[in-house]
Amino acid sequence: MLLVLAFTASALYIDSYYNRVLAQETLYWGASGEEVRKLQTTLRKWGYYDGPVDGVFGGGTFTAVKEFQTKNGLSA
Repeated sequence: MLLVLAFTASALYIDSYYNRVLAQETLYWGASGEEVRKLQTTLRKWGYYDGPVDGVFGGGTFTAVKEFQTKNGLSA
């Protein structure tokens, strides 16, 4: 949970080029819904995610979040 909390607090805020999306809830493995879909879409645009944009936080989404955090110096 800390892994995703760090991501949403530090990195989900996107500049105006990406329509300025801000997560409104903590996302975690097993979560589903529109916020997860936004996360997946953003990770895909940034080249970290190539799985389905289905709104389900599973293994692919988790791996993409972890890769984003690692490459951007964010701790879990």
